[in-house]
Amino acid sequence: MIFGLGRHWRTKVPLNSVLILNFFERAFRAERKWFYVTANTKRIGSFAILAAIYLFAGIAGVLLYRYLPFSYWLRLLCADIAATAILFAFSCLLGNASVYDPYWSVFPPVALTLLAFGRPLTALNQLHLIAVWVWGLRLTANWAYTFQGLDHQDWRYTMLREKSGRAYPFVNFFGIHLVPTLNVYGCMLPCVLFP
Repeated sequence: MIFGLGRHWRTKVPLNSVLILNFFERAFRAERKWFYVTANTKRIGSFAILAAIYLFAGIAGVLLYRYLPFSYWLRLLCADIAATAILFAFSCLLGNASVYDPYWSVFPPVALTLLAFGRPLTALNQLHLIAVWVWGLRLTANWAYTFQGLDHQDWRYTMLREKSGRAYPFVNFFGIHLVPTLNVYGCMLPCVLFP
Protein backbone atom coordinates (compact mmCIF):
# COMPACT_ATOMS: atom_id res chain seq x y z
CA MET A 1 0.00 0.00 0.00
CA ILE A 2 1.28 3.47 -0.88
CA PHE A 3 1.23 5.83 2.10
CA GLY A 4 3.22 8.81 0.75
CA LEU A 5 1.69 11.97 -0.63
CA GLY A 6 2.77 14.52 -3.24
CA ARG A 7 6.15 13.88 -4.82
CA HIS A 8 6.60 10.78 -2.64
CA TRP A 9 3.63 8.89 -4.10
CA ARG A 10 5.84 6.18 -5.60
CA THR A 11 7.49 5.30 -2.33
CA LYS A 12 6.16 2.71 0.07
CA VAL A 13 7.30 4.71 3.07
CA PRO A 14 4.72 5.93 5.61
CA LEU A 15 4.22 9.70 5.52
CA ASN A 16 5.72 10.23 8.99
CA SER A 17 8.88 8.44 7.81
CA VAL A 18 9.05 10.79 4.83
CA LEU A 19 8.83 13.77 7.18
CA ILE A 20 11.58 12.34 9.38
CA LEU A 21 13.77 11.64 6.34
CA ASN A 22 13.22 15.23 5.16
CA PHE A 23 14.28 16.50 8.59
CA PHE A 24 17.55 14.52 8.48
CA GLU A 25 18.11 15.50 4.86
CA ARG A 26 17.92 19.18 5.85
CA ALA A 27 20.25 18.64 8.80
CA PHE A 28 22.73 16.79 6.60
CA ARG A 29 22.53 19.51 3.95
CA ALA A 30 23.30 22.17 6.58
CA GLU A 31 26.37 20.18 7.64
CA ARG A 32 27.71 19.83 4.07
CA LYS A 33 26.85 23.46 3.24
CA TRP A 34 26.46 24.76 -0.31
CA PHE A 35 27.51 21.78 -2.44
CA TYR A 36 24.67 19.46 -1.41
CA VAL A 37 21.97 19.67 -4.09
CA THR A 38 18.82 17.58 -3.97
CA ALA A 39 16.37 16.90 -6.76
CA ASN A 40 13.93 19.27 -5.06
CA THR A 41 16.55 22.04 -5.03
CA LYS A 42 17.07 21.54 -8.77
CA ARG A 43 13.33 21.71 -9.29
CA ILE A 44 12.96 24.94 -7.32
CA GLY A 45 15.93 26.43 -9.16
CA SER A 46 14.35 25.41 -12.47
CA PHE A 47 11.10 27.11 -11.48
CA ALA A 48 13.05 30.28 -10.67
CA ILE A 49 14.87 30.22 -14.00
CA LEU A 50 11.60 29.67 -15.89
CA ALA A 51 9.91 32.49 -13.95
CA ALA A 52 12.73 34.87 -14.94
CA ILE A 53 12.53 33.77 -18.59
CA TYR A 54 8.76 34.19 -18.67
CA LEU A 55 8.98 37.58 -16.97
CA PHE A 56 11.51 38.74 -19.57
CA ALA A 57 9.38 37.40 -22.44
CA GLY A 58 6.26 39.00 -20.94
CA ILE A 59 7.88 42.41 -20.55
CA ALA A 60 9.21 42.25 -24.11
CA GLY A 61 5.75 41.29 -25.38
CA VAL A 62 4.03 44.10 -23.48
CA LEU A 63 6.53 46.67 -24.74
CA LEU A 64 6.11 45.48 -28.31
CA TYR A 65 2.32 45.55 -27.92
CA ARG A 66 2.39 49.12 -26.64
CA TYR A 67 4.58 50.54 -29.41
CA LEU A 68 3.31 48.85 -32.56
CA PRO A 69 0.99 51.02 -34.71
CA PHE A 70 -1.42 48.20 -35.66
CA SER A 71 -4.88 47.37 -34.36
CA TYR A 72 -4.96 45.71 -30.94
CA TRP A 73 -5.55 42.15 -32.16
CA LEU A 74 -2.60 42.30 -34.58
CA ARG A 75 -0.36 43.89 -31.91
CA LEU A 76 -1.32 41.05 -29.56
CA LEU A 77 -0.39 38.48 -32.22
CA CYS A 78 2.99 40.17 -32.79
CA ALA A 79 3.63 40.32 -29.04
CA ASP A 80 2.67 36.65 -28.74
CA ILE A 81 5.07 35.64 -31.52
CA ALA A 82 7.86 37.79 -30.04
CA ALA A 83 7.43 36.18 -26.61
CA THR A 84 7.45 32.76 -28.27
CA ALA A 85 10.68 33.64 -30.12
CA ILE A 86 12.27 34.63 -26.80
CA LEU A 87 11.18 31.34 -25.25
CA PHE A 88 12.60 29.53 -28.28
CA ALA A 89 15.95 31.32 -27.84
CA PHE A 90 16.11 30.34 -24.17
CA SER A 91 15.07 26.78 -24.96
CA CYS A 92 18.01 26.59 -27.38
CA LEU A 93 20.38 28.09 -24.80
CA LEU A 94 19.23 25.61 -22.17
CA GLY A 95 18.99 22.70 -24.61
CA ASN A 96 15.44 21.98 -23.51
CA ALA A 97 12.34 22.61 -25.66
CA SER A 98 10.17 22.02 -22.58
CA VAL A 99 10.82 25.67 -21.65
CA TYR A 100 7.78 26.33 -23.84
CA ASP A 101 5.42 23.90 -22.07
CA PRO A 102 3.76 26.28 -19.57
CA TYR A 103 3.24 28.95 -22.25
CA TRP A 104 0.09 27.20 -23.48
CA SER A 105 -1.68 27.92 -20.23
CA VAL A 106 0.07 31.06 -18.99
CA PHE A 107 -0.34 33.37 -21.97
CA PRO A 108 -4.14 33.28 -22.57
CA PRO A 109 -5.30 34.29 -19.06
CA VAL A 110 -2.64 36.98 -18.72
CA ALA A 111 -3.20 38.39 -22.21
CA LEU A 112 -7.00 38.47 -21.92
CA THR A 113 -6.78 40.10 -18.48
CA LEU A 114 -4.40 42.78 -19.78
CA LEU A 115 -6.73 43.41 -22.73
CA ALA A 116 -9.67 43.78 -20.34
CA PHE A 117 -8.08 46.71 -18.49
CA GLY A 118 -9.70 49.99 -19.46
CA ARG A 119 -12.60 48.37 -21.26
CA PRO A 120 -16.13 47.88 -20.03
CA LEU A 121 -16.71 44.22 -19.20
CA THR A 122 -20.02 42.63 -19.97
CA ALA A 123 -21.26 39.54 -18.18
CA LEU A 124 -20.12 37.45 -21.16
CA ASN A 125 -16.61 38.98 -20.98
CA GLN A 126 -16.44 38.18 -17.30
CA LEU A 127 -17.51 34.58 -17.95
CA HIS A 128 -14.84 34.28 -20.65
CA LEU A 129 -12.18 35.57 -18.28
CA ILE A 130 -13.27 33.27 -15.48
CA ALA A 131 -13.37 30.24 -17.79
CA VAL A 132 -9.94 30.99 -19.27
CA TRP A 133 -8.42 31.57 -15.81
CA VAL A 134 -9.86 28.32 -14.45
CA TRP A 135 -8.58 26.44 -17.49
CA GLY A 136 -5.16 28.14 -17.32
CA LEU A 137 -4.73 27.59 -13.59
CA ARG A 138 -5.71 23.93 -13.85
CA LEU A 139 -3.39 23.26 -16.77
CA THR A 140 -0.50 25.21 -15.22
CA ALA A 141 -0.95 23.43 -11.89
CA ASN A 142 -0.86 20.08 -13.70
CA TRP A 143 2.32 21.09 -15.50
CA ALA A 144 3.92 22.34 -12.24
CA TYR A 145 2.97 19.12 -10.45
CA THR A 146 4.66 16.93 -13.07
CA PHE A 147 7.58 19.29 -13.79
CA GLN A 148 10.85 17.59 -12.84
CA GLY A 149 13.27 20.38 -13.66
CA LEU A 150 15.15 21.81 -16.61
CA ASP A 151 17.30 18.71 -16.84
CA HIS A 152 14.22 16.80 -18.02
CA GLN A 153 12.69 17.30 -21.47
CA ASP A 154 9.38 15.96 -22.73
CA TRP A 155 10.04 12.63 -24.44
CA ARG A 156 8.23 13.77 -27.59
CA TYR A 157 10.68 16.64 -28.09
CA THR A 158 13.59 14.25 -27.64
CA MET A 159 12.05 11.93 -30.22
CA LEU A 160 11.59 14.85 -32.65
CA ARG A 161 15.25 15.83 -32.14
CA GLU A 162 16.42 12.29 -32.90
CA LYS A 163 14.20 11.91 -35.97
CA SER A 164 14.79 15.35 -37.52
CA GLY A 165 18.58 15.46 -37.15
CA ARG A 166 20.06 18.69 -38.49
CA ALA A 167 16.60 20.08 -39.23
CA TYR A 168 15.76 20.07 -35.51
CA PRO A 169 16.10 23.86 -35.02
CA PHE A 170 13.38 24.37 -37.64
CA VAL A 171 11.23 21.62 -36.17
CA ASN A 172 11.77 23.10 -32.73
CA PHE A 173 10.85 26.66 -33.70
CA PHE A 174 7.96 25.93 -36.05
CA GLY A 175 6.59 22.63 -34.73
CA ILE A 176 7.14 22.92 -30.97
CA HIS A 177 6.93 26.70 -30.49
CA LEU A 178 5.27 28.70 -33.27
CA VAL A 179 2.45 26.43 -34.46
CA PRO A 180 1.14 25.83 -30.92
CA THR A 181 1.34 29.59 -30.27
CA LEU A 182 -0.74 30.28 -33.37
CA ASN A 183 -3.22 27.54 -32.35
CA VAL A 184 -3.66 29.06 -28.90
CA TYR A 185 -3.96 32.56 -30.36
CA GLY A 186 -6.58 31.31 -32.83
CA CYS A 187 -8.58 29.83 -29.96
CA MET A 188 -8.32 33.15 -28.07
CA LEU A 189 -9.39 35.21 -31.09
CA PRO A 190 -13.14 35.11 -30.41
CA CYS A 191 -12.51 36.56 -26.94
CA VAL A 192 -10.14 39.14 -28.41
CA LEU A 193 -12.25 40.28 -31.36
CA PHE A 194 -15.71 40.21 -29.80
CA PRO A 195 -15.43 41.91 -26.42
